[in-house]
Amino acid sequence: MLKLKGIIPAVSDAGTFEKFLRSNYEVCFLMNMHVSLISSLIRKGHAAGKKLIVHLDMVSGLSDDEPGCEYLCQVLKADGVISTRGKVVLTAKKNRCTAVLRLFLIDSRSLEKGIVLANELKPNYLEILPAIATDIIPEIQKKTATALIGGGLLSSEEQIVRALNEGLEAVSCSKPLLWH
Repeated sequence: MLKLKGIIPAVSDAGTFEKFLRSNYEVCFLMNMHVSLISSLIRKGHAAGKKLIVHLDMVSGLSDDEPGCEYLCQVLKADGVISTRGKVVLTAKKNRCTAVLRLFLIDSRSLEKGIVLANELKPNYLEILPAIATDIIPEIQKKTATALIGGGLLSSEEQIVRALNEGLEAVSCSKPLLWH
């Protein structure tokens, strides 16, 4: 399992990926890309000593189910998988990939269902969205032993610092200007 700490660059195009490769960051999240691009970026990232976690629900041309996850882990050699789907998270774990369960905090019902699912699946990480919902972090920490990361709607260094100070292990950030 990868150790996720601090800022994790969230990459959704080749230009941003090049910025990630030149950075001191070891891990990035890949999303919103075609499977053929994901394949070449994983190879290029590994050649540079980087680790890549792929958001399977956001890969065009690859099914976001268990066989798609197996392909991502076994053939493309992703280091981890992010998904909102429980069976995908379990498949990533079976394939010895870092498994991240993504949870959208829409209302109290989605929060409770997400906590139940995290406790049932035991992913390596629970990614909560939006990351700026820092007031809810203590409640999630009390109800699950899963390490928390956050993503979404981070637009300033202050928001990143606050999210990390409130108990998130890491935050994903798609804005290279905030990667420091």
